[in-house]
Amino acid sequence: MKPAKRTVTPPSNLDKPGLQLWKRLQAAYAIHDEAGLALLEMACRAYGVVLLAEEQLRSEGLVLEGDRGVKKAHPAAAIARDARSGMLQAFKVLAIGGPEEA
Repeated sequence: MKPAKRTVTPPSNLDKPGLQLWKRLQAAYAIHDEAGLALLEMACRAYGVVLLAEEQLRSEGLVLEGDRGVKKAHPAAAIARDARSGMLQAFKVLAIGGPEEA
């Protein structure tokens, strides 16, 4: 007889999009091991950061003017890139295709 799978409660630190992603991925993949849960949490937190940074970029634009009039990339672009990279790395380790797959 197989041991019963425990019910996994989502982390309390996830924002609404991250929580929704957590629930979709748990329904699709039933991740229960500690390493997998840690990676899933990281991916879901990163997903929320990506969405926040992309919203800021839509609102403020990709380019900002510095104090001397020099144009520079919006810092949120790097934040979105880095969070997306971390999310995709976690998906790769978990063998998950991406948020739209769940």
